[in-house]
Amino acid sequence: MDTARLFQSGRSQAVRLPKKYRFSGEQVAVRHFGNGVLLLPLEAPWAILDAALNSFEHGFQISRDQPAPQLREGIKPEPKGQSIRARVICWLAARRGRAHRAWQPHHSGTAARP
Repeated sequence: MDTARLFQSGRSQAVRLPKKYRFSGEQVAVRHFGNGVLLLPLEAPWAILDAALNSFEHGFQISRDQPAPQLREGIKPEPKGQSIRARVICWLAARRGRAHRAWQPHHSGTAARP
């Protein structure tokens, strides 16, 4: 595997690419994937993907055993007196460790409206 050298240029991090990896032009498209970075030429950036796919042998296919579709229940109607918005607000407030003033739980188990 070839490597490239990292260095600081002012307040930015830069990469010195080996000669065979250099781009033409002044800029490249940058895409962040997990802890990696993908650099693509600005002119036809996805042409490289097409070229990479064409490098596979003719007739190459990726397949997998697909499980049978799952049978699932339909969507249940929301409970009376509490909208999805109210439940989301209460959930977010609980995650932050405090109750939301506008949606205090009521003794009946539903949210009280402001």
